[in-house]
Amino acid sequence: MLSGISGTQVDIVVSHAGRSKRRLTAHRNEVLKSHVETIIVGGVVIIKLPVFQNNTRQQILESLGQAGVPITGVILDVRNNPGGVLESAGAVASLFMRNQTLVQVAGRQGVERKLRTEGAPLLIELPVMILQNRYSASAAEVLASSLQSQKRALIVGETSYGKGSVQSVIPISDGQAIKMTTAHYLTADGQRIDGVGVVPDVAFDDSDELASTMMAIPSDAWLSQALILMDGAKLETGVDFAPVGGF
Repeated sequence: MLSGISGTQVDIVVSHAGRSKRRLTAHRNEVLKSHVETIIVGGVVIIKLPVFQNNTRQQILESLGQAGVPITGVILDVRNNPGGVLESAGAVASLFMRNQTLVQVAGRQGVERKLRTEGAPLLIELPVMILQNRYSASAAEVLASSLQSQKRALIVGETSYGKGSVQSVIPISDGQAIKMTTAHYLTADGQRIDGVGVVPDVAFDDSDELASTMMAIPSDAWLSQALILMDGAKLETGVDFAPVGGF
């Protein structure tokens, strides 16, 4: 009953137990992809991360196990990634780094805690690059900033959105609530993310026109540029990955 043509609206009446009814208007939109997608070009695996979910790390490992060829480098494409589960971004970062600071959480009294990578860094041998744009936000920025701060990845594209705040919702009367910013995320080296974003190491411009001979993705100029940069950093001898049951 809620589905329909993208761009149209639907009115919804919401009633919580013991509270008066409220009318909301929802705007129908395209369903966003949530599954990890991979492409392999010349041994370099391009991993498209549309959003961070609890199983994102597992999806990455499954895709590598099904690659069938030695992997010489990794490009994490987080363009238009709005974020998602912070712990999931940490799990992805933990594939590339061992026992490193992921992000700092700072409140009114200063840094309250630090999140660190955990588990075995199964992809620590592989060079990694992150491709981002102005719509990469929140957990995507935490991933990029952590790998950038530890000099583990080259960040390319454009400056990300700049969403690095922790917000708490405090209920008040009549079904209303106040949303308050209670903390901010800082990069591993103490730089603010909120309102600033992650600045790329190599900036790409929207107006760039690349005469590329890449056959796999001829229409994506940014990804073609990223592949050219990765070509100088990738391993000479790739790494073979076992099917997911072997991880």
